[in-house]
Amino acid sequence: MNRHLLALAMCATLTLAAAPAFAQKAGSSDVTLIDQSKALNGNVTAGDVAGFPVAINQPGSYKLTSNLVVPAGISGIVVQASDVTIDLNGFAIKGPGYCSGWPGPVTCSAAGGASGISQGVDNHRRLAIMNGSVGGFTLCFESRYQSRLADVTAHDFETGIVAFEGSLVTRAIVGNSKYGIVAYGASVDGASVTYADIAAYGHSSIVRGLAVTAAHTGVAHLAGNPPIGVRESVLQAGTPFSGATSLGNNLCNAGFC
Repeated sequence: MNRHLLALAMCATLTLAAAPAFAQKAGSSDVTLIDQSKALNGNVTAGDVAGFPVAINQPGSYKLTSNLVVPAGISGIVVQASDVTIDLNGFAIKGPGYCSGWPGPVTCSAAGGASGISQGVDNHRRLAIMNGSVGGFTLCFESRYQSRLADVTAHDFETGIVAFEGSLVTRAIVGNSKYGIVAYGASVDGASVTYADIAAYGHSSIVRGLAVTAAHTGVAHLAGNPPIGVRESVLQAGTPFSGATSLGNNLCNAGFC
């Protein structure tokens, strides 16, 4: 009996001694936090110089804790690694660009060719971006292969979202733009596109749950080679299937298509 009680006591002592180590591992040190001040100071990852763009050179998890306000002609975040997750945490990355001219031809200015978040190297994979907005750039979001964008908003840009093969875009809001979503072999599952000439373009892409309204030329340009497949979508524009194949349950200008 005494041996049994001694064993229980030793077990309890070991458990208490181990507790701080588990608490430390579960803390915020596993996530790199980024705010305006840290972006301006640099060293978010090794090799990241002061100011924009913020260079993410290491795999890992990153989270915004404030809006990022980016000068004209400079990108916000450049991802130079695979296996990176960026949680915008409800914040925005803001460039100075803006678009105007609806319902006629849209003109976008002051973006200076910059990107909001860009993974611009072909050999990088698996970028995840979620939960926030990017606007005021020539290109808002660019992800390469096997990436995921979820719960994001892109506005005031020339191109909103570019996603490459094996990627998935879900619950995206895209508007005030020239071109909406460019999907090269990527899938789009749930997106709202307004005032955009091109809702989606790509090679063998699949689009589901797409809502396109008020394209400024009256055309929701769904183009692809081979044509992209569209299902369960609502398209309000002049020629919704100019470059797409209906996979069923689509509504085009209040009629089934």
